[in-house]
Amino acid sequence: MDLDHSTKERSFVFSSIFCDLETIILDSEEKVIGNIDKIQADDSIIYILDINISKGVFKYSRNGNYIQQIGNIGSGPGEYIKPFDFTLDQKNRIIYILDGPRQRINKYEMTSGKYLGHFEINKDDPIRTTFKMVQQVDNLLVALFFIGMR
Repeated sequence: MDLDHSTKERSFVFSSIFCDLETIILDSEEKVIGNIDKIQADDSIIYILDINISKGVFKYSRNGNYIQQIGNIGSGPGEYIKPFDFTLDQKNRIIYILDGPRQRINKYEMTSGKYLGHFEINKDDPIRTTFKMVQQVDNLLVALFFIGMR
């Protein structure tokens, strides 16, 4: 697809972009998600981020059954104030969740959701960067930021 020379379309057909489309209805009896801000999946699990309403990362089976929330809202060990982003390390079976207000990344085991620790990413930064995104690329964890006032 040539984005530099594309024309504005009012509509498009999903089959022109995707070779296969699957609709999954999420179980909403146990946990209600307000917005789906990000989705990542492996062979059997779907991970969904809701930044502003339910404020968490949630695990669902491929048929839409709720499994668990990874971490919780709070300020204790394994908790986050507001999850800005998350990424999966498939090889090591770790999920990283970026806690935006505290500018740290929490680590959890993907299968059980067990908290494995955290690391600070912006503790004494003189230019006041605010990290907004985190992504696993090969064996490297990349945090993306915007420079400005908090």
